[in-house]
Amino acid sequence: MRWKETPIPIKIFGVILLLILTFMTLAPFMYFISLSLSNFEDTYQIFLLPRSITFDNYVTAWNEVNLGLHLWNSIYITATALVLNLTAGSLAAYALARFRFPLREPIYNLFIAGMILSAEVLLVPIFLNSRQLGMINQPYTLPIVYATIGLPLTIFILRAFFESLPKEIMDAAQTDGCNLWQTFFYIALPLSRSGLVTVGLFQFVFLWDEFALSYTLVTDPNLRPLSSGLAKLYGEYFIDYPVLAASLVFTVIPVLIVYVFTQKQLMRGMTMGALK
Repeated sequence: MRWKETPIPIKIFGVILLLILTFMTLAPFMYFISLSLSNFEDTYQIFLLPRSITFDNYVTAWNEVNLGLHLWNSIYITATALVLNLTAGSLAAYALARFRFPLREPIYNLFIAGMILSAEVLLVPIFLNSRQLGMINQPYTLPIVYATIGLPLTIFILRAFFESLPKEIMDAAQTDGCNLWQTFFYIALPLSRSGLVTVGLFQFVFLWDEFALSYTLVTDPNLRPLSSGLAKLYGEYFIDYPVLAASLVFTVIPVLIVYVFTQKQLMRGMTMGALK
């Protein structure tokens, strides 16, 4: 049944239901923004709008929590891990999609099995191996660990994109003189740009928000990203919730900016994946 042919009572009910779901989605976000603009005395007396507006919480969060350092650490860790993950993942996915070699499917299934295990499940073995290798409190530890944990998802998504590319285009490129590396870099990767953006955004959200590994593998406050660096705000007897809310706003803003600039590519990639 088309929307124009839908009875008016059903339309009204649908609109009201969508408004309720929208409110339920936005209410938590609106609450911690209001909390970040409120005084500590109003912590338990506000809902969606602050009783009095103050920006002192943002100044306190930036100066006393040292958000600038943690923000830089998050950018470095996330960017490095994304480059490593997409580079290794795209190469592995292309090989598993376009080449025929012994044990190809078992190797792919082994990667896919890694999607079952979460970072929390792997926390203890990763910590023991990192300690044995001297990787605790090292600036390169989290990028390497994050890039490795994200490989199964990257390979799973990109292999589907590479398999969907017309074989005739690859054959034409090789006929024109492209070797395997040139075909991969100049033909396969540009045609799979939507898939790269899609998996990159998924990985970015995970890398930016991950807490357990960053808190366990890095105990030096100067090396911690935002997710674990904000743990210092959780005192044993006191938590300044407005300052914590202001810090969370700083944490969420980069995710929103990345999503705004990549939403078209993300929707296109997800649609292509659905059609496949």
